[in-house]
Amino acid sequence: MIIARSKFIEKHGKLDTKSDKVQVEGHIESYKNLGNSYHFSSDYLNALKNLKKALKISESNNIAKVRLYFEIGNILIETEEFKAAINILTQGFKLEPTLGGFPFKLGICYEQLKEYKKAIENYILCAKLRKDDAGLEHKPTQDVIKEAIRLAKQTNNENLLPEWMNK
Repeated sequence: MIIARSKFIEKHGKLDTKSDKVQVEGHIESYKNLGNSYHFSSDYLNALKNLKKALKISESNNIAKVRLYFEIGNILIETEEFKAAINILTQGFKLEPTLGGFPFKLGICYEQLKEYKKAIENYILCAKLRKDDAGLEHKPTQDVIKEAIRLAKQTNNENLLPEWMNK
């Protein structure tokens, strides 16, 4: 297939990028779906293997698939690989800094590593992003506010909480 593409490029100058992108996205989706199936059956090793393949294809073709970072991060949290989860979740959050789910998962990781201030900061960031997007009364916003308050009280870091959280 690579040889055929090379000959096509030599003859016509460039590939039909739209059809190539569709094909590449199909490969990404296949690996993602397979990874999610393995994840569902608690086969974390194969889940990570396939999701990472999807991510590698995505990155090498400049196709943003932010959800892959989140899904890989979830598996790494489930397998208690918190430092690796922080790395992958941080990468995903840099690509989409308005998604509150990333700082929430980062908060979980930091809490498990007993880095409580970082955990609280991420819970607060998640709450702020969710508050700005869906409002203060939104249940996921309220849930993460409760997490931030719980951890801040538990670790004597209530001074980190902003006023709008109604300590």
